[in-house]
Amino acid sequence: MSSIQNGESGEETDERFAGLHPDLVEALQDLEKIADQYARIRDGENVPDDVLQAGISLYAEMKARAEGEDAQPWEDYAGYLKVVEEVQERMKTKLQDPAKRKALELAQQAHDLFWEKRYDECLQKITEAADLDSDYACRVEATREAIEIELRKGPVRLTRAINRILYPRLRKLGFRPKFGEDSAKWNEQNSQLSRLNSHGSEGGIDMGRTKFGKKFALAVWRQERSGEIERLDLHTVGLKPESLCYLNQAEADAMLERVAEAFEGPILTWLDEA
Repeated sequence: MSSIQNGESGEETDERFAGLHPDLVEALQDLEKIADQYARIRDGENVPDDVLQAGISLYAEMKARAEGEDAQPWEDYAGYLKVVEEVQERMKTKLQDPAKRKALELAQQAHDLFWEKRYDECLQKITEAADLDSDYACRVEATREAIEIELRKGPVRLTRAINRILYPRLRKLGFRPKFGEDSAKWNEQNSQLSRLNSHGSEGGIDMGRTKFGKKFALAVWRQERSGEIERLDLHTVGLKPESLCYLNQAEADAMLERVAEAFEGPILTWLDEA
């Protein structure tokens, strides 16, 4: 590796980092050290990388099942490397046990079958894996849940549903497009709506589909008489994040009905309090 002389400190610096801020150079060098450490951990134990990755995935699933879906399997990259070392030893032991080695093979087959949409075979394979290695027990239920979600999925025409279920009721409450011309039809190019309450204070909505779909994005705000803007915590009106999700047209319609009822009740009350 080539280096150049640092005029101020007299220390040699990697020429790839010439001209960069010293703090950035230090951060990049730290990342290289971490990457080298990971490579040593991975290669030193001779556990195939696909086996290692399968073990890390299983570790994260087991931790989430034990501590809750919001549990983080590691806090930072240093923590991740500790997990890698732990998983390396665990997987090395599994590969030496014929039954657990077979369980690993079955789990990998189940993974492939899932993405091939061969769900019955997938569930059978992961159940067989759990019978051989109890570590896979958490994945049996997770697989059932994932299959259920896949089977519920269907086409959704969200804009049409908004114009059929939600937008007409919002207009009856006094909401109009905040920007552009008024229209009896809602569209994503004009997603922001607003209204004035009896005190002349403005309340607003921004709504539409999320970037990756299958969840309705909704934000509600009001202008206080002081001029400050306050955002509504949707949890307080019964609209938790999961209640805004949908996987098919029927679920989308039901979700929009919930949102419309919330606007006609607690959300309207909140907006009119300003």
